Amino acid sequence: MNDFKKKILEFYELRRGNEDLTESNKRQQEMLAQLQKSNHIELIEVLNRDVQQLILEYNEYPSQIKRRGLIRAIFAYIEGNVFKIKEEVLIEESHKRQPTLDIEEMVLLKEASPYINNKGKVKSTVKYSELSANIRFTLNCYAKSAQINHTLDLNGQEWECLIESIRVRNRITHPKSALELEISENELVKAFISYLYFKKVIVDFFEVKTLKLKGTTPGQIIF
Repeated sequence: MNDFKKKILEFYELRRGNEDLTESNKRQQEMLAQLQKSNHIELIEVLNRDVQQLILEYNEYPSQIKRRGLIRAIFAYIEGNVFKIKEEVLIEESHKRQPTLDIEEMVLLKEASPYINNKGKVKSTVKYSELSANIRFTLNCYAKSAQINHTLDLNGQEWECLIESIRVRNRITHPKSALELEISENELVKAFISYLYFKKVIVDFFEVKTLKLKGTTPGQIIF
């Protein structure tokens, strides 16, 4: 059994409610299957390797092209994580006997904006949010779903680096002049700080959730 499967089993082995144990196990196994199928770890490992490789290449032969490539890779890593965390929370909530999140939160996690068409049918369009708000919302939902008292620290310099780096990423993604494609050494350093900061944030939330579930006795979490 690989590390990913072991961690998932650690998370959910204690999730028992008052329902029949057979039904509870069925819910748990269905959820585990969906979580494994989502390939969260595999995607993040690929995106992380991209960042690491580009760092090595940049250190060997620095250039503006590599600076832009590195910033794009960093934000692919961040946004890929955010998407997969949303997916994880949605899978967990859909298998709970008593979901923790509100309907509105579930809809936003799906990145969907529902509407009624001219035939009176409910349809939905993709709804994207500004990245910093999206990160905060996603981690808030993650904590609420896991029933942990853990929040994102927005007071440090790392969060400010992330905000500034988002602006740089947006600037080089939608440039209005050649000058806007130029990335300074300081901007690159802040992007790298943002990358390390985000990785630490994800690990912190993961560890708090793991500790909470390890200290939970059967029946305390309704599954």
